[in-house]
Amino acid sequence: MIDLASYGYFKERVQEGTQTTDTPCFEVEASQLVEAMTTLKEKEAYLMLLDHVAVDWLEKGTFELFYELYSLKSNQRLRISVSIDRSNAKAPSVSSVWKCAEFQE
Repeated sequence: MIDLASYGYFKERVQEGTQTTDTPCFEVEASQLVEAMTTLKEKEAYLMLLDHVAVDWLEKGTFELFYELYSLKSNQRLRISVSIDRSNAKAPSVSSVWKCAEFQE
């Protein structure tokens, strides 16, 4: 499994619910999203943004953004999540890191 602790902005996320996955998931603060994604692309070879989606957690009053990444070098997927408040539902764009993100953002 990938060790992202040395970068300082990744917090391992325990998957909620009963569904299991082999994809490691880490949380990142919205203010550090672009820097974190740039690090993953440039230093860890996660060159592909496969997908990104948002989940509306009505009961929590938040949106959670999920970014699914893939590294051809290590043949590994990685999921990054970012929580944002519904009252100020804005998150930085990652289109400067992966141009394809513009389509869904």
